[in-house]
Amino acid sequence: MNYTIKNERITATVSSLGAELISVVGDDGFEYIWDSTGTEFWDGHAPVLFPACGRTLNNTYTYKGVSYEMVAHGFAPRSEFSLVEKSDDRLVLSLTPTDEIKAKNYPFDFELVAEFRVEENRLFANFTVHNRDKVELPYMFGWHPAFTLEGVGGSSIYDFTVAFKNVDSVTWHPLQNGPFVNPVGKPYPLKNSAYPLHEKEIYENDTMIFVGAGYECLLSAPMERHGVKMSYSENIPYFCIWKEPSSEARYVCLEPWGNVPSGGDAPEVYETKTMARLPVGKSEVYAFEVEFFAK
Repeated sequence: MNYTIKNERITATVSSLGAELISVVGDDGFEYIWDSTGTEFWDGHAPVLFPACGRTLNNTYTYKGVSYEMVAHGFAPRSEFSLVEKSDDRLVLSLTPTDEIKAKNYPFDFELVAEFRVEENRLFANFTVHNRDKVELPYMFGWHPAFTLEGVGGSSIYDFTVAFKNVDSVTWHPLQNGPFVNPVGKPYPLKNSAYPLHEKEIYENDTMIFVGAGYECLLSAPMERHGVKMSYSENIPYFCIWKEPSSEARYVCLEPWGNVPSGGDAPEVYETKTMARLPVGKSEVYAFEVEFFAK
């Protein structure tokens, strides 16, 4: 089921499947969130990644000697969230594990609450992980929003940049062994605190994963009216940039991740130090603010 929240400036639509933001339309009719309808490209919009970011080895992992299945980015994007609260400008959804999830995918009691709120031309998204179990909760969390690179001003998608706030250099963690994250990073200098989408690395390495990019980014192009500014909480150290190589795929994913998996060689990934670990009875909030603007 789709839910709409709105004000005089923006209208946002969220699906109960995955608590996925599927549309944000400005008061001028511009769609800021990627829509693949009529294309052959990635059909996502803004999946919520839980309890995995990226992939585990062979889509499985071992915990306390027991093997479980874990698809890319976890089961949350494929799970139906329940409605908790809805008003004109605010929506709250919740996910708790089914017996099947606990038996096949993730043997823990948790609650993942997704709250969306619109204010002027901004969307606030808070995702709260609650540990409802009697043991420590290991998990990964991330958000995967895809923003439109429309090119209505005559720009190429390669004219867009992702700019950070006063960041001269980041640490880049390339992928290795296919889709797995190299735990050893390397310095990556930024010119004018920005990553241009014409850089070859994003197309050669599939995803750029940065540490040290700060907690704010700006997506824009000189000739384009529309852009996006996103900020996020300081418990999210990784920032990923992903898009399909084709120039016809007019979107880019700007993905703040709280965690990344191991380099692909550890079936006991949920027992490693790369996981977030939430004590019994505790909660962790991942907060985002996205400003949708027209120059």
